Amino acid sequence: MTARRLAPDLLLEFLVIDDGALADDLRRSLMARLDAAAISWRYFNKRDRPGLLQSRIRAIEFAAHDWILFVDDDVELAPSYLAQLRAAIAARPHLAGIGGVDGLIAKRSKWALALCLLLGLEPLRPGRLSYAGFPCSMSRLGKVRRSFLSERVYGCNMAFRRSALANIRMLPGFQGYSLGEDAYLSFLAKTSGPLLIDPELMVKHNRSPAARDSDFDVGRMSILNHRLLMQLYGRPRWNIAGLSIALPALVVLGAAKALSRYGRSGDRGGLDFTHGQLSAIRSLLRGQVAGAEPSHSQP
Repeated sequence: MTARRLAPDLLLEFLVIDDGALADDLRRSLMARLDAAAISWRYFNKRDRPGLLQSRIRAIEFAAHDWILFVDDDVELAPSYLAQLRAAIAARPHLAGIGGVDGLIAKRSKWALALCLLLGLEPLRPGRLSYAGFPCSMSRLGKVRRSFLSERVYGCNMAFRRSALANIRMLPGFQGYSLGEDAYLSFLAKTSGPLLIDPELMVKHNRSPAARDSDFDVGRMSILNHRLLMQLYGRPRWNIAGLSIALPALVVLGAAKALSRYGRSGDRGGLDFTHGQLSAIRSLLRGQVAGAEPSHSQP
């Protein structure tokens, strides 16, 4: 592998944490290629504990080295990625985590960005959180040319010092697709040290058009999981108050896109997602969702 030739002395372990069943021929092909590159390889099936956050937890339990790089199964890494990651960590030994950007995300228009800034769905600058606790969108990060400290890193490619995630645990509502689990890992790691976004760590994220969970369930997660994280990490009161503006705006903007998509192709996925969001907001208004008690110090 080219990546191995660019970092011949780097100790590497390749972990596959699987909820399904990796085909035997694919496992044999992976094993042959990794053996040829002198990379140790382990496979763990966890059908008894499905879900993305559960996969992160098991990876932390199983990993043999001090740093863990999480990448989605639909991500392509450049051959130079591992060498660049090692250099970035070596230059900043105090880091708790580091992440990259997605080179395939379409850029947002200036008008769309301005609206999201006003509604609290975007922070004023990359690396910060908005007044409602939302991070900078990946579409904005594609324009950044220099690394910067950040409140969080992004799930498609993110690396953490293993010790920074020692207190990880399951959260209510984070089963299955576990939307927002990268924010949870980021907030947890940030109690141990700073996080960095490095635009040199660019990947191609070939996003699947759908999650394994239903669109309705993912829509509920998009509201409830974000609110839970704001509570869990004791964000300032103005973050929580800002949700009263940002969450309805998020639903309205999503509904507009969903109606447009339905009109063009008859695809109901976006409408079901919006229905899930509305269901979550109704649950919040009725007090049917239990709050989370803070268990970590504020990042």
